[in-house]
Amino acid sequence: MKLFKNHLIKITLVCLLLLANLMLAQPSWAGKKISDDPDYVEVTKLLESALQDKQTQGSTPELEQAIANLKFQKYILENSEESVGICRNETNKTLLVYGQKPKKSSSTY
Repeated sequence: MKLFKNHLIKITLVCLLLLANLMLAQPSWAGKKISDDPDYVEVTKLLESALQDKQTQGSTPELEQAIANLKFQKYILENSEESVGICRNETNKTLLVYGQKPKKSSSTY
């Protein structure tokens, strides 16, 4: 009977420790609050205004393209694991291409 009480006390202590840990520790599985991200707020507002413009003014190819781009940006912001910024190149020109120089092949062919 004494052995049973010892095990019961140990199990109770472990359960209490686990419960205290869950109550005090920051939950690692908690999702980030995306509505506080300024990029997300901006993209959402632009998407809402574009959808309202589509209903009031009708559908144009430029508006459809803008809506598709905004939906894609919103999807990226919602589903990315790390916070990402949005880079835009509206000049339609290449700004910069960089990378490592390829190594010369040691092959004789």
